Amino acid sequence: AFYLVRTLVTFAVERCSRAAAVRDAELLTTEEQSRMLGEIQGEWTICAAQPDLRPRFERANVSGEEYVMSAAGRTERKRFCLRRTQDGKLLLDGDGMECVEWAPSEGRLRIKPQGAHEMIWKQDGLVEMEIVQTNAMPDEIATLVQLKGNGELTDQQFSDLMLSKARFAA
Repeated sequence: AFYLVRTLVTFAVERCSRAAAVRDAELLTTEEQSRMLGEIQGEWTICAAQPDLRPRFERANVSGEEYVMSAAGRTERKRFCLRRTQDGKLLLDGDGMECVEWAPSEGRLRIKPQGAHEMIWKQDGLVEMEIVQTNAMPDEIATLVQLKGNGELTDQQFSDLMLSKARFAA
């Protein structure tokens, strides 16, 4: 019984301190919010940061200032409200969802919702690949990037062509 009471008290204290942090956090400027939200538009896959856990939602679709998380026929619509705490933490919404890692250019966000386990959002359509030094002509690489961007190459085709350029140049 003591352990349960201590756990509940700890949870309540953490919840109150997080609520105070959200309340005291400063809203980002309109320009900064627009820039940051522009970086994360589109479809994301949600994965648990710990391999033995499963997130409540599997997908997120970011459109404007809103995002919709979904899995197995259920959805939840939320609104971004970017704030920064006094100690520099980035909060994504009014519930205190913290962004632990902001790396949209790498197709990754690491997020810690209040009262839940950390999760990773991975951007759809971005290919994780090892950077390989190549002597391939910059124009050839630019052409491949352009074809990929236009949707004329799949992720797999793009990866295969980039790797073949690296092997050929080696």
